Formats: sequence, structure tokens, C-alpha cells
Amino acid sequence: MLEIYESELLIPINGGVKVINIFKKDEQLVKYAVISALGKIKSEKAIMFLLEVVENGNPHMINKIFSVFCENKLLTKELLTKLSHANNRYLRGFAALGFGEIGDCIWVLSLLRDKDPYVREKAAYAMIGNLNDPQTISKIKELLDNPDPCVRKSAVCALKNIEVKINIRQYIKESSNFNRFTKIRF
Repeated sequence: MLEIYESELLIPINGGVKVINIFKKDEQLVKYAVISALGKIKSEKAIMFLLEVVENGNPHMINKIFSVFCENKLLTKELLTKLSHANNRYLRGFAALGFGEIGDCIWVLSLLRDKDPYVREKAAYAMIGNLNDPQTISKIKELLDNPDPCVRKSAVCALKNIEVKINIRQYIKESSNFNRFTKIRF
């Protein structure tokens, strides 16, 4: 059985214990393998350890951990609600993606109003799969006027991916920040 202590992983090997500090490993594949193994354990200690890694803000690790949480059905409303109130923006962004994954539009919409552009960007992206609700579409349209270019780009990605027919180009033309959009292909 694996044991976790702060940023170290204790692995029993032939009667002894090997200590691995996953933050100091340079090899990405080793980190990914450890993250996958921890996700399969599903213990509270393993989950908290993975969330500590999310707090550090490495986008590659956050994406891997999010996919591990999805694969292992670790995204619970209780956990995501707690993360949505965290002081750390990466944890709140993780919560926004998680609420999008489980289809809880109410929470995602509340995170669209977060003070941090990173969280609003993740919330806009999280709406991609939940856009059949007209109220949701109007909230995403409001993000086209957001001063942060990453938030605007995520809003466009969300609108591009909805399954109902929407005239995206018209929404963008109506936006007061249209000239500040990064390149977006239609």
C-alpha cells in the first residue's frame, strides 16, 4: 500500500520503504504514473495530496489530475463545493471544470462571476457541455465583453461547441471587445 506524507510518496519495497518526492522528479511520465496510481487509491489522503499538486498551478499536472479525477469518479459535489470556496485560484478553477463535468450549471454560472480571470476562464470552458439552457448561453455571451482575453477566448470556445444553432459571429460582432480577440478559427 502506498503512503503519502506531504510531497513524498512512500512505497513499500521488499520489506523496506522507498521514498519518492514527485515534485523533484524531472520526468513527466513518472509524475503522470504516480498521479494515476494515487487516483486509483481513492483514499481521502490521496485525494488531498493530488489537490496540493493542483494548488501549485502547473497546468500539465492540473490537466492530468483532472482527467484522473474524472476517470476514477472522484468529482463529488461536496468536494467541488469546498474547492469553489478556496483561496487558491487553481482550486477554484478546478472546481469550475468539475462542476461542468458533472453538469451542475448553477455552480459554474456562479464561478463565472469569480474575481479572478483564471477561474472565469475555466468556468467559461466548463460550460461547453452544458449550453442547451438559454440562460447559460446569455451568461456566456456576457463573457465576450470581459476585459481578459483568455476569458473571451474560452467564451468563444464554449459558444463554438454548443449543439444548438447559434450565430456565433453575430455575438462576436456585437461585443465591444471584438477587436481585442485573439485569432479564432470558425
